[in-house]
Amino acid sequence: MGGALSRQVKNPDWTNYTPNYSTSEGSFNSLNIYGRYKLVGGVCHFTVDVACDNVGTASGAFLVQLPVPPRNFVVAIGRDYTNTGKAVIGNCPSYVDDKMSITTFDNKFPRI
Repeated sequence: MGGALSRQVKNPDWTNYTPNYSTSEGSFNSLNIYGRYKLVGGVCHFTVDVACDNVGTASGAFLVQLPVPPRNFVVAIGRDYTNTGKAVIGNCPSYVDDKMSITTFDNKFPRI
């Protein structure tokens, strides 16, 4: 999953971070997640990788913490490389703190 956030910081190197996560309904039994980001000029580029052995009762949308709070509406696109191959869409209005809501292109829970 990748996208851009508007910030006024410069950092040419990628920085690792471990995003907090949740779901809009239910919970995961087992999940590994890591992210990294790079601040360049007024833009924060980021990527989040997720591996889930047991999705448990998780459903609805997958919510993941962004590396920095957004200043504007953020949209990101990615792909489920492991299970379905479906495109995943992330969005985060700036008024929703720093959590991005991620669903498949057809607005379903991504089976990650």
